[in-house]
Amino acid sequence: MCAATAAASLLTTAGLAAAATQAGAADEPYYSPSSTVSDASLDPHSYICEGNNASIYGTLSDGRITYTSISPKTGTRVGPEISTTKLGFTVRASAALNFNTLLVTDASTGALWRVDISSNSDGVSYSKTKLASSGWTHDSLTYDGSAYLYGIADGLLIRYTVKASKPSLSQITGRTEIGTGFTLKAIAASGPESFYGTTSDGKLVEYLFKGTTWKRTLLAASGFGSVSRLASPFGGIIYGVDADGAMSWNEQTSTSLNRHLGKPIDASGWTQKTISGVPGACASSQVTVAVDWALAHDDMDYLLGASLTSTKYIDCSGLTNRSWGAAFDYWTADLQSTWQDARSSRDQYALTSWRVPFEDLQPGDIIAFGQSTSTVTDDHVALYMGSGRVVDAVKDQGVRVATVASNGRMPYVIRPHR
Repeated sequence: MCAATAAASLLTTAGLAAAATQAGAADEPYYSPSSTVSDASLDPHSYICEGNNASIYGTLSDGRITYTSISPKTGTRVGPEISTTKLGFTVRASAALNFNTLLVTDASTGALWRVDISSNSDGVSYSKTKLASSGWTHDSLTYDGSAYLYGIADGLLIRYTVKASKPSLSQITGRTEIGTGFTLKAIAASGPESFYGTTSDGKLVEYLFKGTTWKRTLLAASGFGSVSRLASPFGGIIYGVDADGAMSWNEQTSTSLNRHLGKPIDASGWTQKTISGVPGACASSQVTVAVDWALAHDDMDYLLGASLTSTKYIDCSGLTNRSWGAAFDYWTADLQSTWQDARSSRDQYALTSWRVPFEDLQPGDIIAFGQSTSTVTDDHVALYMGSGRVVDAVKDQGVRVATVASNGRMPYVIRPHR
């Protein structure tokens, strides 16, 4: 299943990628977690956002654009910065593609515009390009940070493929009607192929997609009836604005929704007609759930080969398997079978189609280490949290948080998430 190994030299976060190219002795492990971290730091949002603030763009009724920065860890707001130049129309729907590119629609004509942000300090400066003169009558838009732009028009959910960071109309392709009945008041992407939504009867839900099929997960049964605008930097962070202009701060975990009811971002003042979070400041909501599940089980003891249903014992590959099992609350049949069968560290590393280069390491990835680039027998896996730390299960310690060390062998990590 997995076995603890000796620690190699410690690395800073910046040194992780460099370590992937260093030569290592044949009898040393590729990777080793070391230097156990105090339980006081076991907060997934301390890692998965990698120090980044959420960036929220908004549009006012007079056509001005706003920019606000919010700490996903503390809820501290900086801004807003507001443009002096007006778009010249009232925006119906908006979606941030990245830090300096927005898509917005004209509420009167249905025109689609691309807004290129040149500065968001000391005001917001931008230029705009009309991509289409009509046809974009969506009530809401959101971009998943990966490939897909989702829009809802009269309850019809439509998906587009975005093929450039600053797309022309010809690079927004593949219009696909996913289904009807999406009567959501607001949506905000929560990660690749997923978004949050609020309903008129006060529910907060998350949709997870595989192509044109989906599963809807209920996150809150009530309390969101007045929330008509949503934004998220991913990472399970959800900002909602109600009719009174108050912005709430909510955090999705593996078992619940922490609503921070006593500490909103603001009690009033959010008069923007639309808001949109820049995708990917934090890892996806699925990564948050996986890391949160592992941290929440730091009271489990280590036992090699422990049952995947045990509430007391776990081993390293059991931890990675069960953490991502908690995150994948929607499966296609092939994915479910693939991951459930990947019980050992060797099985998990053998999923070659799930490997990504070590230098692209991201929170939620599973780091494997072994004696060579082709053998992982009796070796170790750990869940990367971000900020140079992992959570893993080891002999004599159980589940712990540790810093990252490597001697540079085996240049891949396993990425279960999309």
